[in-house]
Amino acid sequence: MKAKEYVEKYCDKIASGDNSAMRELFLDLSQEVVSLCKSRNVQFAKGQISVIKEVNEKWNAIARKMKKEKGEDILREDGFILLWRQRLPELSMVEKSIADENLRILQ
Repeated sequence: MKAKEYVEKYCDKIASGDNSAMRELFLDLSQEVVSLCKSRNVQFAKGQISVIKEVNEKWNAIARKMKKEKGEDILREDGFILLWRQRLPELSMVEKSIADENLRILQ
């Protein structure tokens, strides 16, 4: 789904304090991560992190659209990737090792 469609589906529910709607949004976007990884034949953590970051950008677009519609922050920007890091602490370690590897390449 596009960000606009997620806003239409979840904005009013989340704005009213419905935590289950927030959870559903997270799960829907997480399913997008799985689908994208399968369709792109992603097999390594580096590729998975790239897909998570891509879907996080969609989360941010949803957050901005909800803020525009309701006039207040409803979703935290980068909330999707933060939730992933909470549920999967290894993600941060892999991100750090990728960043370290990129630094070595640049030096």
